[in-house]
Amino acid sequence: MAHASKHLQLHIDQQIISPEFERRYKVLMEHCLRNMKSVDDVLIRRAFVWGHYAHRNDVRKNGEPYFYHPVEVATIVAKDMKMDDVSVATALLHDVVEDTEIGLEIIEENFGAEIAQLVDGLTKIDKQFESKEMGRAENARKLLLSMVSDMRVIMVKFADRLHNMRTLDAMKDIKRLKIAGDTKDFFIPLAHRFGVYNVKAELEDLVLKTVDREIYDTVSKGLVQSKVQRERYIADFIEPIKEILSHIDLPFTIKGRPKSITSIANKMRAQNKELHEIYDLFAIRIILEDTPLDRFLPEDYIEKAEQEFIESRKRSYAAKNKVYNHEDQTPQEEKHFKQFLIDRPRQIAHQKREENTKAEIWRIYGLISGEYRPVPGRMRNFLSFPKDNGYQSLHTTVFGHGGKKVEIQIRSKEMDEIAERGIAAHWKYKEGSSNKQDVIDKWFQEVREQLDHAKGEDSASLMNSFKMEWLKDTIQVFTPKGDVHGLTVGATPIDLAFAIHTELGLCCAGAKVNGRIVPLSTELKTADQIEIIKASKKMVTAKWLKYAKTNKAKNAIKKWLDERKRLVAEEGRILWEKAAKKAKIEVEEQIFHRVIGKLRIQNKQELLYQIGDSIISVEEVIRTYRTLNIHDKEEKHKKEINVVQKTVVPDGTGKPVLIIEGDLVDRMDIHFATCCNPIPGDEIFAFISMARGMRIHKKNCKNADDLYANHFDRTKSAEWSTKSEQKFTVQIEIAGQDRMGLASEVTGLVYGSGINIKRLSIGEKDAAFHGNIFLEVTNVAQLDWLTQKLKEVDGVIEVYRIN
Repeated sequence: MAHASKHLQLHIDQQIISPEFERRYKVLMEHCLRNMKSVDDVLIRRAFVWGHYAHRNDVRKNGEPYFYHPVEVATIVAKDMKMDDVSVATALLHDVVEDTEIGLEIIEENFGAEIAQLVDGLTKIDKQFESKEMGRAENARKLLLSMVSDMRVIMVKFADRLHNMRTLDAMKDIKRLKIAGDTKDFFIPLAHRFGVYNVKAELEDLVLKTVDREIYDTVSKGLVQSKVQRERYIADFIEPIKEILSHIDLPFTIKGRPKSITSIANKMRAQNKELHEIYDLFAIRIILEDTPLDRFLPEDYIEKAEQEFIESRKRSYAAKNKVYNHEDQTPQEEKHFKQFLIDRPRQIAHQKREENTKAEIWRIYGLISGEYRPVPGRMRNFLSFPKDNGYQSLHTTVFGHGGKKVEIQIRSKEMDEIAERGIAAHWKYKEGSSNKQDVIDKWFQEVREQLDHAKGEDSASLMNSFKMEWLKDTIQVFTPKGDVHGLTVGATPIDLAFAIHTELGLCCAGAKVNGRIVPLSTELKTADQIEIIKASKKMVTAKWLKYAKTNKAKNAIKKWLDERKRLVAEEGRILWEKAAKKAKIEVEEQIFHRVIGKLRIQNKQELLYQIGDSIISVEEVIRTYRTLNIHDKEEKHKKEINVVQKTVVPDGTGKPVLIIEGDLVDRMDIHFATCCNPIPGDEIFAFISMARGMRIHKKNCKNADDLYANHFDRTKSAEWSTKSEQKFTVQIEIAGQDRMGLASEVTGLVYGSGINIKRLSIGEKDAAFHGNIFLEVTNVAQLDWLTQKLKEVDGVIEVYRIN
């Protein structure tokens, strides 16, 4: 192996690197030197040269040399994430083992175990799986296991996914949608949970660009067109704030930034408004410079720390009947002493600086509230109650010039970095700050617990439960003692009880929320204070499985119910055997199983459980057994049962209506999904359902992301056939001013359009005109024509299609 590696090294050293790659390398190193405390330029150069050689013959879909991709990933890691040189080297090598002839053992031999372990964590499993879904789940599981060992794995993976999303245009349409769906389903929630906002926001915008280019272009072009006007408004708005803050001797910066394209698009959809009607398109951010840490260290802190350490060692030795002599301490004690001398005072200084910073932020909030009128109910205190991902900031929304609402975020520079880069910033600041390390440890402990709870599950089930709980939004609730607990949205008191301790969960007799007794099914909200009422015995019932939302609670409940059921079934077995013996019945298993069927019980274990729990009496079981046994003895011949297999033929005209993967489909069992009701003219795809044949969905269907991400091998490209004359039912809603004669004009237009109406409902709703119409159309163009005609009716404000 050593000889082969030397031979390979010779080839690598002799390769020629083009000027374009050298230029990219120079840019990469500039970002490394700017953003890192120390840089091993030799390590990064070696990784660059090895990656260049390994991918020398590889080309991307867009025709570019493949190695452009690892270089861009490494640049994101250095520039945007500001990680270390090991992370950059890993990014340059992250596809080498997966895509080239160079194996992991060669990477370890030439770059060491640390980088080899990181590269391995980023390398997909090299084997065949039963399905593509199973393969993706196995690889996601491996990624998560690698991540909890070293968080740099997930940061490089985020950078890899970000660059892939930036360069999707060269992919086929169906592949682009699959990657976008996978990104939305897994990577965006994971980035959100780890607080990596800059990555999350760009991924969201790139997903929107892929799945709904029209709304993406509308928002992005609108932001460009309004840029000058927006920047002028921001400049005028912040001028008074600058004037106020200039008198309080606090170094700060103020910047205004537009909200992400996705968040603006979501507002447009939620409020059913056009872009020009959305006013809070931007936020103002006030960032305080971090006060130097030394200012919070007393002059004699070293002497005090040294004395504190010596006193603690003396007490420790005295407990063992020994005498501690600082001059004779062991090398291990010396190392411990130096670490204590540095870390202890810095931790105290960090805490003091954080308290001072919070006080200054509240001071600024008070000054701004005196200049601009706050919008009631829009102050959000993430300063005192940080999010689970460590996000800290004070938010307020005020009325600016012209009555426009402007969101203001006030935070320190350190808080701002954590808000933008999340776990990467925590990792940077953790030295000397136990809080930052605690956040990282808490995250990875939660991931480990999620993986542990799902032990024994297949990877697909594990990933589903992981997404359902750990990747969902969270709430923060409090105990009466003030302890904070993060729970999944929708969690109940039962979830909190099990989160605190399994025994408390099993003995949960009730709960008080904000001082009032509530049902255990009550959905908790952020900032609720919950007191769990503990009983002296186990209180678990099967209903709790419906109430619990977290896997920890569900698994504990299931485990206890299963154990209780096993014990009760054992009691039932003893009762049955005694009763059968007393009744002088010799039990035949074949007849006993028929007794179970006759009593409509699932299996023998369930019958024994019902006997033990007094749900059914042993006397009834014995009567049923005797009846069947007598009947069997009298029967001389068994009847033969002929099973006729029925083939269900889809009901339809047989006319070709679709082209699936380039082929005209006319005899297949085709169904049109009711979740989105596609009609000709809509962009569509086909999904092969195991139970319902081929189902046609719109590409922007609410279920599309999940189907692309988790069932990609069952999705097919599809388009409408021009030969189709099939009618499709579509629902539209109309809203307008409730004026006299409007209803008759709308109904007259619809009836006169020549389009068949299946159902029509028109009337008044919330003091406004409202109509709901089900139409039969042949394509989108026909629907659009009618929609436009309806919009031209005086008094009609909105006409929109449902689904």
